[in-house]
Amino acid sequence: MGVVHNMSLRQLGYLVAVADEGGFSQAAQRLHMTQPALSRAVQLLEQTLGVALVVRVHRGVELTAAGEVLVARARVIADQVESAVLATRAAADGEPDVRVSTQGCELTILQGLIRTFGDCFPDVVAAPFVTERAVDMVVTGDADLALVRGPFDDRGTDSEVLDSHPRVAVLPVTHPLASRGSISRAELAADPVIGWPVPSPAERAYWLGADGYAGTVIPGPEVRDLFHLINRVQAGEAVAFLPARVQQAMAIPPDIRLVPVTDLLPEQLRLVWPAQETSPSVARFVRHAASQYEPE
Repeated sequence: MGVVHNMSLRQLGYLVAVADEGGFSQAAQRLHMTQPALSRAVQLLEQTLGVALVVRVHRGVELTAAGEVLVARARVIADQVESAVLATRAAADGEPDVRVSTQGCELTILQGLIRTFGDCFPDVVAAPFVTERAVDMVVTGDADLALVRGPFDDRGTDSEVLDSHPRVAVLPVTHPLASRGSISRAELAADPVIGWPVPSPAERAYWLGADGYAGTVIPGPEVRDLFHLINRVQAGEAVAFLPARVQQAMAIPPDIRLVPVTDLLPEQLRLVWPAQETSPSVARFVRHAASQYEPE
């Protein structure tokens, strides 16, 4: 507990800025502080944790393995704190008209939708809630809507697709299919596939590339983050399936290839609501969200 007490949200924000900007100088400008002060703050965080978080390279800094893990967790923490602030303010104003649940990784998208919704409909209050049980909250009546990405148990719900992304196979550069322009799922039937510790059969099938595919599936090791997924693929232990948008979320190492898979179902971002929902405010939020994703 002592280590946790000695860390602050501000310190975590410093590390995230360094990771985003790729160096102390650029991060210091973004944070409106001096570079030496930022460097000392990150060094203090390293001393508190007893591990190195960044290493200096020719053109800036890179995160260590420990730094990658902490930055990923820090982003989730920042999203949860912002969600807590928004929910607290909404509670002070009374029960929100529309309660929207989501996982932490989708909170930034949800906050953007709520902001633009508020601009268009100032008479309707929408509030976000971060949870690992986003759809469950809708089913139990603890939320009016859920913003979810990927598969979910859709019993008792209706939904609207907001966005869709094709999926790719994550292969080591030495894989026989790594140079192909595209492949089918069946061509990787002999390869173990990396999984995630997810609760539902639908989610498990999605990560193993078994959704909409009736052929052989060989489950491989499980991981809890992208950093370890990439490490496993680099080591040749297994392949993986991810949405193509992963290229926007992280730098892909040069010894990794992303190859489109032609017959895997796309990853979809959806708004989910109870099948019997009749609230005009909920319908208005769904229509607004869908309009934000319409092609220009």
